[in-house]
Amino acid sequence: MANIATTRRSFLAGLAASAAVLAAPQAQGQEIDAGAVAWEELRGDSDALLKLTLDFHARLEDADPAETLPLALVREAQKIEKAARAIQEQLKGED
Repeated sequence: MANIATTRRSFLAGLAASAAVLAAPQAQGQEIDAGAVAWEELRGDSDALLKLTLDFHARLEDADPAETLPLALVREAQKIEKAARAIQEQLKGED
């Protein structure tokens, strides 16, 4: 059980660090332009991904490890993967 708590803490710390990186352009007081709008969209998408991931993690903790994962959890994991890939594509397009 302690291992799960440690994993969760490191997971949440990593997500917080990611959020700080995404907030950096706004913290520097840059002018509003198309790039800033894209960053805002990216931040919104990453916030949605964070919420999906935290919800999934909470539901996963409640699942019985002796049984197979419920189909709803598998579908939720697929949603998370799709959202992460969309963010990745947005970042690739900004080069």
